[in-house]
Amino acid sequence: MTRDDAKLILGIYRPGTADAEDPFFAQALAMAAADPELANWFAGELDFDGIVAGSLKDRIVPPEEFRVALPPPAPRLRQIGWEKVAALTAAAAAVTFLATWLWLAPPARRDMIADFRQEMTAFVSIDPSLALDSGDREEIHAWLRKSAALEDVSFPPGTAGLKPVGCRVLEFRGYPVALVCFVRDDKELVHLLVINRDAFPAGKIGGEPVFTPRGGWMTATWMEGGKVRMLVTKGGRASLERYF
Repeated sequence: MTRDDAKLILGIYRPGTADAEDPFFAQALAMAAADPELANWFAGELDFDGIVAGSLKDRIVPPEEFRVALPPPAPRLRQIGWEKVAALTAAAAAVTFLATWLWLAPPARRDMIADFRQEMTAFVSIDPSLALDSGDREEIHAWLRKSAALEDVSFPPGTAGLKPVGCRVLEFRGYPVALVCFVRDDKELVHLLVINRDAFPAGKIGGEPVFTPRGGWMTATWMEGGKVRMLVTKGGRASLERYF
């Protein structure tokens, strides 16, 4: 399977659904977990889909004729005149324009923290490959300082009982993101992501963690020492509160 083949398959993947267990997606998901370029593309696709879906939900009311049951295709085609075709084409163009505007909107008009939360959660949910496999915290610190130029990737005190398994560097809007993975007692992973505060010029980030669920995952985001930090793991709020 080529990278382009994987993109075609991942383009129809629906996170948080039975697609995660569907063998049809297995090879493409495995490629995304091992290929940083493909993984970043996939995270961007999920981010875009989430932004469009969240922005359009309950805001676009379909025309009344869309609410009726559709008759067999052939009779329906004979009944649609050019005026209706033009109207439907205009509606589709409007939706495309709105989706594009939402995606290209200036950072000040978008919630960059929400973008970060969504992209990073989408990435770790595909079980990403790590650049450094290590259970040594000092080795992880040293590797991240050298690779991501992030001097203070301190671990939350509550994670002291968790065994690290490795790390890697991601990117968000041109800023390096340190990713450190820990393993819980039940073998599920806890992911720590750290990025410079400068990546969010218009965002309001406090020192107390903000807990946000995302499709079976829980995130906790806060600022400390000039860095925005986020913990991500499967489960509810209690699955992360124990680390603070």
